[in-house]
Parts: sequence; structure tokens; C-alpha cells
Amino acid sequence: LSQQINEMYSHYESDTSSSPPLDVAPKKTYAVQSSDGNWYRGEVMNLSGDEVTVKYIDYGNKEVVKMDCLRNLTGNFSQPSSYATRIFLNLERIEGDSEDEVVRKLSSMIVNIVPMISIRKKYRGEWVADLCANGCSVADELQK
Repeated sequence: LSQQINEMYSHYESDTSSSPPLDVAPKKTYAVQSSDGNWYRGEVMNLSGDEVTVKYIDYGNKEVVKMDCLRNLTGNFSQPSSYATRIFLNLERIEGDSEDEVVRKLSSMIVNIVPMISIRKKYRGEWVADLCANGCSVADELQK
């Protein structure tokens, strides 16, 4: 993914002829310049005036950006596959009214941790994994 980010950044930052698409639509995927300044592949979830909510298909997080932060995907970047993989963490349920709220809560619990993934098994077509950091299971630490 790091290589893809670097390639997208180089491509879209150097492409001065590219302009925001005129036909932005939900469920379509675009190159999106995020608030961190990098370019990612994002699916438009919602349009509201000059802003769009995008879901970054390679990472799973969402962000609201200005319409002029979108570009049409070109070349290898338009390949439909994503690099994100769904996994289940073996921990107690995190309560929340929305997916975004649950993601925020989990993210706040593991801030400044670079986890390692240990695959446990495949269950009903989904991977079950442990996240470990500094030799400790993130799930075990979150349950304490």
C-alpha cells in the first residue's frame, strides 16, 4: 500500500491537466486527496453541496472532502480490487450507534501502536485474527 500511495501522490501531484470530475456520483470510485495531503482510492458514499463523503477502499475509513479533491482514476489505479481485508478481532463487543463511532473508539484505544496480525482461522468465509503489539494481544489489552 505504501508503494501505491507514493505512486498515486507522484502521479496526481504532477498531473496539472487533471481537473475534478464533472459527473461525481455515489458508488463510483475516484482518486481522492485526503486531509493528510496524500492521494487514495475512495468510493463516494454521499454528496452534499460541494462536499462528498468518501470511503477509502484500501483502508476502510471514511472522510468528508471538498469536491475539488476528487480526480478520475487512471491507469493501474483504476483496477477494481482493494487491498483491505475484513478480519474479526477476538474481543468484547464495542458498543456504538454507528460504524464510524465504533471505529473511532477502537482507534482511540490503539493509538500509537503498530500492531502485528496473527491469523487464527477462517470462519464462515471470514478471517479471524489477533492483533499483537509489543508481544501482547491487542484484544487482551483492550479487555483489561
